[in-house]
Amino acid sequence: MPKAIVEVSRRGEYFDKALELARRADAGEPLPAVDYHLGFANAAQLFGDLTPARLALLERLKSSGPLSIKALAAQLGRNYSNVHADTTKLLELGLVEKNAAGKVLVPWEEIQIRVTLGGTAAAKRRRPLKCGGMTRLRKCAAAVAWSRLEYRLM
Repeated sequence: MPKAIVEVSRRGEYFDKALELARRADAGEPLPAVDYHLGFANAAQLFGDLTPARLALLERLKSSGPLSIKALAAQLGRNYSNVHADTTKLLELGLVEKNAAGKVLVPWEEIQIRVTLGGTAAAKRRRPLKCGGMTRLRKCAAAVAWSRLEYRLM
């Protein structure tokens, strides 16, 4: 099952990847498994759309399976209209889907959120800073000298 990769990407990066895939297809080479890529211009835009409340919603859906918005709101202890608005945004972003019964689900085996910031001493680290869970994600995002934040929802 494919994964969703959410990242800050440089202008033209997806076009370059598409050209490379087209070149490989024209040459008759096998193509890699397809993942869903969602790119943002900068970290502020990414975290503006993927708020802590929306990340918590994704985590709940991933762990519990398909739910109605009403059941999801009850499990999260949140207002129905706010959960509906967040679900609508996540549907627009392609991170959740609705099944035939109208229940919301995460169709991805894994969602990776990647943010790389350059120009700091921390950027010279060999291994990326990995953050799992909402509490550690907030701490990582609050750190000033981080070069790469990687959050995985499995």
